[in-house]
Amino acid sequence: MDLMHFLFGHLLAVDPSALFVIGGVACFTLVILFLILKALLLQVSDPTWAQFRNIPIRQVEFIFLFLVVLNLVAAFQVLGTLMAVGLMILPGVSARLWSHSIQELIGISIVIALIGCFDC
Repeated sequence: MDLMHFLFGHLLAVDPSALFVIGGVACFTLVILFLILKALLLQVSDPTWAQFRNIPIRQVEFIFLFLVVLNLVAAFQVLGTLMAVGLMILPGVSARLWSHSIQELIGISIVIALIGCFDC
């Protein structure tokens, strides 16, 4: 594999099996995020209260980090390393500048990510 394809991706190397893997990872991620969303938001906003409510903080963090890594690995072939990491980090960081609550941050970061995807 050429270094340029590793860094920036190669759209022509995507076959139906790769699209199936990416779609499967996306669906799996959405289902798992739906299941752990309350615990994740409580852990992020108030970890002391989450610990008081006996929410398994370590397990929720591990599941979330596993999902992040799984999505990064799935996106590397199509997007490349730089674009995959950029699409995951930049919308959240940019939305943080304009948001005052977690709901605003999520909404603004989704809009920024969609603009970034369709702008290409």
